[in-house]
Amino acid sequence: MVLDLLRDPDHDGQIRHLYRHNHEAMIWIATWVVLCYKNGEYVGNSHDERLALWCTGNYEDCAVEKRAFLGTSCKQKPQEEWKKEWFIIQSLLAQLSQRMIDRNTAESQRRNTAMALGIPYQKPVEKDDPDEVLSAQWVVLEDLAAKYPNYVEYVLRYKPDFLVEESA
Repeated sequence: MVLDLLRDPDHDGQIRHLYRHNHEAMIWIATWVVLCYKNGEYVGNSHDERLALWCTGNYEDCAVEKRAFLGTSCKQKPQEEWKKEWFIIQSLLAQLSQRMIDRNTAESQRRNTAMALGIPYQKPVEKDDPDEVLSAQWVVLEDLAAKYPNYVEYVLRYKPDFLVEESA
């Protein structure tokens, strides 16, 4: 589950579903697969038992562990067959973490400004832009491919057509 939804289990459906939630979910699933699956079979992760807390029904525990994971993902060891993919996923996790920091910083600034002005704070409606989310992801992947061409270049053939046309 994505961190926005884990943050407040009592949101009563008030958190609007955004494309970036799907993107984040894909990153968490890919992370789980490379750390816990070998030859298509679940083997768990002997390097970090805290990953099991991602599967708990306790939203708070899961959110705490996922946030902690974002800061320690570089210490994780993927299954041997997923080493190339883990390199890519770590970059996407870093991007995810930075975007969360940026959103939280902007939110705090807006909240503090409203408080300083003595006006009620109203959270703005976040724009849902799938193209922007995908474009940002591909910037990360293309940077990796440029730095490590023999390692992750194969991923570039999966770039969506609309992004290929934009860069041409």
